[in-house]
Amino acid sequence: MKIALGIPLSWPFCHSDFIDSWTLMLMEAMGNGLTLEVIRANSGTIDHMRNSIVNSAKEKECSHLLFLDADMIYPPDTIGRLLEHDLDIVGA
Repeated sequence: MKIALGIPLSWPFCHSDFIDSWTLMLMEAMGNGLTLEVIRANSGTIDHMRNSIVNSAKEKECSHLLFLDADMIYPPDTIGRLLEHDLDIVGA
């Protein structure tokens, strides 16, 4: 299992609350033995950035893709909780 974390960024910075939550989420996922690939896009419209992230995830042969918006904060167990659903698509 290789999980792509796709982050579309339409501005040149991230709030520290996002970075803190993202870091804790990464640490928890890696501590649980998950392989992660961070993919960032920062040019074009949001739909173009998301499409670019999808294409990169396919190229990197990721089995899963989680889009993270940089104006949100996430619980450390986000990835594990989403995977527990064992469905093709899970939304929050």
